Order: sequence, then C-alpha cells, then structure tokens
Amino acid sequence: YIESHLDLGGGNSPLTKILQDNGIDATLCELNPYSIDLQENYGVKKWIKEGFTQAEFTFKRKYDFITSIEVFEHIEDKKLLPFIATLAEHCEYFLFSSTPHKDTPEFDEQWGHVNIKPTFEWIKLFEANNFEWLSQETAYLQRNCIPTTWTLMFKSKAHA
Repeated sequence: YIESHLDLGGGNSPLTKILQDNGIDATLCELNPYSIDLQENYGVKKWIKEGFTQAEFTFKRKYDFITSIEVFEHIEDKKLLPFIATLAEHCEYFLFSSTPHKDTPEFDEQWGHVNIKPTFEWIKLFEANNFEWLSQETAYLQRNCIPTTWTLMFKSKAHA
C-alpha cells in the first residue's frame, strides 16, 4: 500500500493530482514553468518547485514510491550519479523510464538529451546503488507500455 509518493520531473502528467485525489500524500517536483502552470490548472496541491535542476535535489523525507519518467536523459552523469547514490535511501519503490533510443543528434540536442543509456545500463547502475530490479513487474509494465516500453521497476535495498 502506497501512502507517500514523489514524482521527480512530473511535467504534464496528471499522476500527482490523481494520487492526491485518492488520499495519497503525493508531491510533484517540477521546474518547467509551462508544466507548473498546467499542473496548477489540474489542481495539484503539493509542490517542490525548486531543487531538481540537474539533480541538485536534497531529500527532506522518505517516500513509499518515487517515479521519474523521461527525466534522467536530461542530466549529465557527473550530477546524476551522486543523486542516484542517495535515491535508494529515500524510497521503497522506484518507477523509472528514460529513453534508451539515440534518434538523431539534432533531435536529442533539441530536446536536451545528454545522457542516453540502453536499458541494461540503467539496470546495472541502479543495482550498483542499492536497488533490486523487479524483472517480473518490469515485464508487465513493458508489455503494457506503462508508461513506456522501456519502463523499469526497482525496490530499494536501503529503505527502512
């Protein structure tokens, strides 16, 4: 049962609002002004509007569930790796999606994709940082494209 949730870089997704409306202590961390305006129009009640620029985020608490969908490809390893090293201490479960596809240099540059890794590299990285890859749950998510065909689910080995 999930009581608390943090969505890192929730963008235009209504996930935080849906969880809040269903009694979950859900928080959205978002910096994009357009996305913030949209989320405020959705009626999102709980925000962290600063602190996740280039993974310079300090956790103030622990969450049952953290999600980050299509965010990590925008953050260089030199800033992302220290952040991932602390992530497992702050959540029980982590739902992750980051494009594994290098389309064209122009496309990736236009969208700020500076860190594209194949799925197996993300798995190795998270496993090296106190996460267990939940392959069965991941297979279900990927099969059903929730939210993408390259979505991964992890369980923290550090969360207490």
